[in-house]
Amino acid sequence: MQIRNITVLAALFLAACGHAKKTYLLADSASADSPNVSAAKENPVTADKLIVPGERIGGTHLNENVDSVILRLGKPDKSDAAMGSAMATWLSKEPNSPYQTDIYSHRNMGAADENIARVKIIRVTSPWFKTEERLGVGSTLPQVEDHFKTKQAIVYANGKDTLRIYDDRSKGIGFEMNNSGKCTGVLIHTKGDSTAAYISMHPDMKRVQ
Repeated sequence: MQIRNITVLAALFLAACGHAKKTYLLADSASADSPNVSAAKENPVTADKLIVPGERIGGTHLNENVDSVILRLGKPDKSDAAMGSAMATWLSKEPNSPYQTDIYSHRNMGAADENIARVKIIRVTSPWFKTEERLGVGSTLPQVEDHFKTKQAIVYANGKDTLRIYDDRSKGIGFEMNNSGKCTGVLIHTKGDSTAAYISMHPDMKRVQ
Protein backbone atom coordinates (compact mmCIF):
# COMPACT_ATOMS: atom_id res chain seq x y z
CA MET A 1 0.00 0.00 0.00
CA GLN A 2 2.84 2.38 0.89
CA ILE A 3 4.63 1.65 -2.41
CA ARG A 4 1.41 2.35 -4.30
CA ASN A 5 0.99 5.73 -2.57
CA ILE A 6 4.56 6.70 -3.42
CA THR A 7 3.97 5.76 -7.06
CA VAL A 8 0.81 7.89 -7.24
CA LEU A 9 2.56 10.89 -5.69
CA ALA A 10 5.46 10.57 -8.12
CA ALA A 11 3.07 10.48 -11.06
CA LEU A 12 1.27 13.61 -9.84
CA PHE A 13 4.60 15.43 -9.39
CA LEU A 14 5.72 14.60 -12.93
CA ALA A 15 2.38 15.71 -14.34
CA ALA A 16 2.64 19.02 -12.51
CA CYS A 17 6.16 19.60 -13.79
CA GLY A 18 5.04 18.87 -17.33
CA HIS A 19 2.21 21.40 -17.02
CA ALA A 20 4.56 24.07 -15.65
CA LYS A 21 6.78 23.79 -18.70
CA LYS A 22 3.96 24.88 -21.02
CA THR A 23 4.30 28.51 -22.12
CA TYR A 24 1.72 30.86 -23.51
CA LEU A 25 2.18 33.98 -25.60
CA LEU A 26 -0.41 36.72 -25.00
CA ALA A 27 -0.57 39.99 -26.89
CA ASP A 28 -1.66 41.90 -23.77
CA SER A 29 0.78 40.29 -21.34
CA ALA A 30 4.03 41.96 -20.30
CA SER A 31 5.61 38.69 -19.17
CA ALA A 32 8.03 36.92 -21.48
CA ASP A 33 8.35 33.22 -22.24
CA SER A 34 11.59 31.59 -21.13
CA PRO A 35 13.77 30.85 -24.17
CA ASN A 36 13.58 27.11 -24.68
CA VAL A 37 14.87 25.57 -27.88
CA SER A 38 12.85 22.36 -27.57
CA ALA A 39 9.68 24.29 -26.76
CA ALA A 40 10.28 26.57 -29.75
CA LYS A 41 10.52 23.54 -32.02
CA GLU A 42 7.38 21.94 -30.60
CA ASN A 43 5.38 25.17 -30.59
CA PRO A 44 7.02 27.62 -33.03
CA VAL A 45 6.17 31.32 -33.04
CA THR A 46 3.56 32.04 -35.71
CA ALA A 47 4.47 34.25 -38.66
CA ASP A 48 2.44 37.24 -37.46
CA LYS A 49 4.40 37.29 -34.17
CA LEU A 50 7.82 36.30 -35.49
CA ILE A 51 10.92 38.49 -35.33
CA VAL A 52 13.34 37.53 -38.10
CA PRO A 53 16.63 39.39 -37.55
CA GLY A 54 17.70 41.42 -40.57
CA GLU A 55 14.42 40.73 -42.35
CA ARG A 56 11.06 41.40 -40.70
CA ILE A 57 8.91 41.72 -37.59
CA GLY A 58 5.50 40.17 -38.13
CA GLY A 59 4.23 41.33 -41.51
CA THR A 60 6.48 44.39 -41.78
CA HIS A 61 9.68 43.92 -43.79
CA LEU A 62 12.91 45.87 -44.03
CA ASN A 63 13.28 47.78 -47.34
CA GLU A 64 9.52 47.66 -47.79
CA ASN A 65 7.85 50.81 -49.13
CA VAL A 66 6.70 52.65 -46.00
CA ASP A 67 3.51 53.68 -47.83
CA SER A 68 2.56 49.99 -47.93
CA VAL A 69 3.15 49.75 -44.18
CA ILE A 70 0.87 52.73 -43.54
CA LEU A 71 -1.85 51.20 -45.69
CA ARG A 72 -1.63 48.04 -43.59
CA LEU A 73 -1.21 49.55 -40.10
CA GLY A 74 -3.14 52.76 -40.61
CA LYS A 75 -2.04 56.34 -40.06
CA PRO A 76 0.76 56.55 -37.47
CA ASP A 77 0.00 58.22 -34.14
CA LYS A 78 3.20 60.25 -34.38
CA SER A 79 5.56 61.06 -37.24
CA ASP A 80 8.55 63.26 -37.93
CA ALA A 81 10.32 63.74 -41.25
CA ALA A 82 13.40 65.64 -42.42
CA MET A 83 16.05 65.39 -45.15
CA GLY A 84 14.65 62.28 -46.79
CA SER A 85 14.27 60.38 -43.51
CA ALA A 86 11.17 59.81 -41.39
CA MET A 87 10.19 58.25 -38.08
CA ALA A 88 6.66 56.93 -37.62
CA THR A 89 5.16 55.59 -34.39
CA TRP A 90 2.05 53.48 -33.84
CA LEU A 91 0.68 53.18 -30.30
CA SER A 92 -1.36 50.26 -28.99
CA LYS A 93 -5.06 50.94 -28.51
CA GLU A 94 -5.33 48.97 -25.28
CA PRO A 95 -5.13 51.30 -22.22
CA ASN A 96 -3.35 48.67 -20.13
CA SER A 97 -0.84 47.82 -22.86
CA PRO A 98 1.24 50.94 -23.61
CA TYR A 99 3.21 49.34 -26.41
CA GLN A 100 4.47 50.94 -29.58
CA THR A 101 5.91 50.18 -32.99
CA ASP A 102 8.48 52.55 -34.47
CA ILE A 103 9.58 52.54 -38.09
CA TYR A 104 12.48 54.56 -39.45
CA SER A 105 12.42 54.98 -43.22
CA HIS A 106 14.76 56.67 -45.69
CA ARG A 107 14.66 57.88 -49.28
CA ASN A 108 17.73 57.25 -51.43
CA MET A 109 17.98 60.75 -52.87
CA GLY A 110 19.27 60.87 -56.44
CA ALA A 111 18.49 57.20 -57.09
CA ALA A 112 15.94 55.92 -59.58
CA ASP A 113 13.56 55.09 -56.73
CA GLU A 114 14.12 58.29 -54.71
CA ASN A 115 10.37 58.80 -54.41
CA ILE A 116 10.06 55.63 -52.34
CA ALA A 117 10.78 55.77 -48.61
CA ARG A 118 12.04 52.35 -47.59
CA VAL A 119 11.91 50.81 -44.11
CA LYS A 120 15.37 50.73 -42.53
CA ILE A 121 14.66 50.06 -38.84
CA ILE A 122 11.69 48.37 -37.15
CA ARG A 123 11.31 48.59 -33.37
CA VAL A 124 8.65 47.00 -31.16
CA THR A 125 8.02 47.13 -27.41
CA SER A 126 5.29 44.49 -27.19
CA PRO A 127 6.13 41.04 -25.74
CA TRP A 128 3.74 39.64 -28.35
CA PHE A 129 6.65 39.50 -30.83
CA LYS A 130 9.37 36.87 -30.41
CA THR A 131 12.36 35.47 -32.28
CA GLU A 132 12.29 31.77 -33.12
CA GLU A 133 14.21 31.23 -29.86
CA ARG A 134 11.36 33.02 -28.04
CA LEU A 135 13.46 36.05 -27.22
CA GLY A 136 11.87 39.46 -26.95
CA VAL A 137 10.59 42.02 -24.47
CA GLY A 138 11.08 40.61 -20.97
CA SER A 139 14.14 38.52 -21.85
CA THR A 140 17.41 39.04 -19.96
CA LEU A 141 20.81 39.83 -21.47
CA PRO A 142 22.25 36.38 -20.60
CA GLN A 143 19.30 34.77 -22.39
CA VAL A 144 19.94 36.95 -25.43
CA GLU A 145 23.66 36.22 -25.42
CA ASP A 146 22.94 32.49 -25.56
CA HIS A 147 21.82 33.03 -29.15
CA PHE A 148 23.28 36.33 -30.38
CA LYS A 149 26.76 37.88 -30.31
CA THR A 150 25.70 41.30 -29.10
CA LYS A 151 27.85 44.31 -28.28
CA GLN A 152 26.78 47.38 -26.34
CA ALA A 153 26.22 49.97 -29.05
CA ILE A 154 24.39 52.89 -27.43
CA VAL A 155 23.54 54.12 -23.93
CA TYR A 156 20.67 56.53 -23.25
CA ALA A 157 19.88 58.24 -19.96
CA ASN A 158 17.02 60.24 -18.50
CA GLY A 159 17.69 61.05 -14.86
CA LYS A 160 18.22 57.74 -13.09
CA ASP A 161 16.76 55.75 -15.97
CA THR A 162 19.32 54.15 -18.26
CA LEU A 163 18.73 52.25 -21.47
CA ARG A 164 21.46 50.19 -23.10
CA ILE A 165 21.23 48.92 -26.66
CA TYR A 166 22.96 45.60 -27.34
CA ASP A 167 23.28 44.96 -31.05
CA ASP A 168 24.27 41.95 -33.14
CA ARG A 169 25.19 43.87 -36.29
CA SER A 170 25.99 40.79 -38.35
CA LYS A 171 22.51 39.33 -37.80
CA GLY A 172 20.65 42.64 -37.86
CA ILE A 173 19.01 42.75 -34.43
CA GLY A 174 19.30 44.85 -31.28
CA PHE A 175 17.88 44.51 -27.76
CA GLU A 176 17.14 47.43 -25.42
CA MET A 177 17.93 46.67 -21.77
CA ASN A 178 16.70 48.74 -18.80
CA ASN A 179 18.24 49.25 -15.35
CA SER A 180 16.88 45.89 -14.22
CA GLY A 181 18.58 44.05 -17.06
CA LYS A 182 15.30 43.24 -18.81
CA CYS A 183 14.59 43.80 -22.49
CA THR A 184 12.10 46.61 -23.10
CA GLY A 185 12.30 46.78 -26.87
CA VAL A 186 13.61 44.89 -29.90
CA LEU A 187 14.76 46.48 -33.14
CA ILE A 188 15.92 45.00 -36.42
CA HIS A 189 17.98 46.44 -39.25
CA THR A 190 19.71 45.20 -42.38
CA LYS A 191 22.46 42.70 -41.61
CA GLY A 192 25.82 44.43 -41.28
CA ASP A 193 24.26 47.90 -41.26
CA SER A 194 25.46 50.29 -38.56
CA THR A 195 22.59 52.77 -39.06
CA ALA A 196 20.87 51.62 -35.88
CA ALA A 197 23.83 52.90 -33.85
CA TYR A 198 23.28 56.46 -35.04
CA ILE A 199 19.49 56.83 -35.27
CA SER A 200 17.86 58.01 -32.04
CA MET A 201 14.75 55.99 -31.23
CA HIS A 202 14.39 57.76 -27.88
CA PRO A 203 13.92 61.53 -28.29
CA ASP A 204 12.97 61.82 -24.60
CA MET A 205 16.36 60.49 -23.50
CA LYS A 206 19.90 61.80 -23.87
CA ARG A 207 22.53 59.69 -25.53
CA VAL A 208 25.51 59.41 -23.20
CA GLN A 209 27.56 56.83 -25.09
